[in-house]
Amino acid sequence: MIFQLCSIFNPSDGNVTLSATHEGDAIKVSDMFGNIVWEGQGREIQTHLELSYLPLGMYVVNCNEHVIKMIKK
Repeated sequence: MIFQLCSIFNPSDGNVTLSATHEGDAIKVSDMFGNIVWEGQGREIQTHLELSYLPLGMYVVNCNEHVIKMIKK
């Protein structure tokens, strides 16, 4: 699954690729209560996130000033 920072493909199995990222971009994934469940930095043009360990539900991916809603199935 590839996320461009302007669109989203849902639902996800937890294997997420963010495109249009740059090395050092701050990336945070939060649950719907605002708890940060994953935090890291972008690498190159695409950054792969392995989120399959997360419970089913809705999450918010923040990369710089972009916000993406993701449903984990």
